[in-house]
Amino acid sequence: MANSFTRLMSGRNTAVLLASLGAGTMATGLLLSENNLAAEAKKKLYPPSSDFPDLRKHNNCMASALTPAIYSRLRDKVTPNNWTLDQCIQTGVDNPGHPFIKTVGCVAGDEESYEVFADLFDPVIKDRHNGYDPRTMIHPTDLDASKITSGMFDERYVLSSRVRTGRSIRGLSLPPACSRAERREVERVAVTALAGLKGDLAGRYYSLGDMTEHEQQQLIDDHFLFDKPVSPLLTCAFMARDWPDGRGIWHNNEKTFLIWINEEDHTRIISMEKGGNMKRVFERFCRGLKQVEQLIQERGWEFMWNEHLGYILTCPSNLGTGLRAGVHVRLPKLSKDARFSKILDNLRLQKRGTGGVDTAATGDTFDISNNDRLGKSEVRMLWWQYCMYFCPTAATPSSCVCVCVCVQVELVQLLIDGVNYLIECEKRLEKGQDIKVPAAIAQFRK
Repeated sequence: MANSFTRLMSGRNTAVLLASLGAGTMATGLLLSENNLAAEAKKKLYPPSSDFPDLRKHNNCMASALTPAIYSRLRDKVTPNNWTLDQCIQTGVDNPGHPFIKTVGCVAGDEESYEVFADLFDPVIKDRHNGYDPRTMIHPTDLDASKITSGMFDERYVLSSRVRTGRSIRGLSLPPACSRAERREVERVAVTALAGLKGDLAGRYYSLGDMTEHEQQQLIDDHFLFDKPVSPLLTCAFMARDWPDGRGIWHNNEKTFLIWINEEDHTRIISMEKGGNMKRVFERFCRGLKQVEQLIQERGWEFMWNEHLGYILTCPSNLGTGLRAGVHVRLPKLSKDARFSKILDNLRLQKRGTGGVDTAATGDTFDISNNDRLGKSEVRMLWWQYCMYFCPTAATPSSCVCVCVCVQVELVQLLIDGVNYLIECEKRLEKGQDIKVPAAIAQFRK
């Protein structure tokens, strides 16, 4: 016990843990440490080459990045919270591929995972974020909703709009690794802070453990509440433990500003509404997110963040802004066109079913969102790399004389412009006119 106690006490967040979590969490942490140490001792009886996973049929970012040499260097390392490389990669080992998207294949158990296992996470991040180098690049952030342009979609096509992000509370393990006590502490810290929201953001918290099944299902059907994790991507990452203990949803009275507690991340902050007014959705999102962070800080806590990775979240795909702007949009003709997937790729957009990441699209309605999270701010102003071909006069952004998407934008604006492009394609196909695949948006690749 002395060794694991020394390891736990040496962590940089010891003071926060001791003060806020108490003896119960200490005992839980020590028990987990002892179990992990026993497993690691057994593992060291064998060389790393005997433990290297069989990834020959795998198609995820982890499988592409993990080599026997990297595995050998990292297998026996642990973070201050005793999170291991094998725990990081288990979800990618158990899930060779995904029918709709290329997955990441690894998760972090704590903030330190991204440093201790950097030899794996850095190439995964570079792969997933289109060339972003977490060693040398600095992540920007910008939550100025006034910079958004053309943020009102044609509601004959766009059914709903939403923006979401995640935030993690520094000093507490991430959901794959947290103990019951830590998970409950995340809930306590978040709910206490959210009680301070005022005006149109004021609302209340609903604990999953206190809801009836009917209440839960109604919120799920309304796309407000996360369902119990049944996806193997989540269950193999250890995120369904003790369900529904410590989980719940906070939402304002209008159900347009929501915060999920202890799903894939400590918190998921969401602004949403029916219809196509993305500018209003994003304005509410920015205002609410700033208030939530201030309320957290007033209570002596802070979000995980660093200048290279931005906001730290469980899955490397959500590093940086963690921001996913999306719409539910009807594209009956474009979705049947063979060029649809290529258009999405070049616009840096991804499509899902309207039920989330593990659902296929049914009919002609899709969940379309931005593919990038890291290296681009929420709305940092840069020239977009191309003009929609519908504007034949635009040799350069400044020469564009029609109302189109030749604007200075990133992420939310990119989503807005991309969806408007998809809608224009749909309208042209309705008229029997041809469409073109736009040039690919340049990113970080040299």
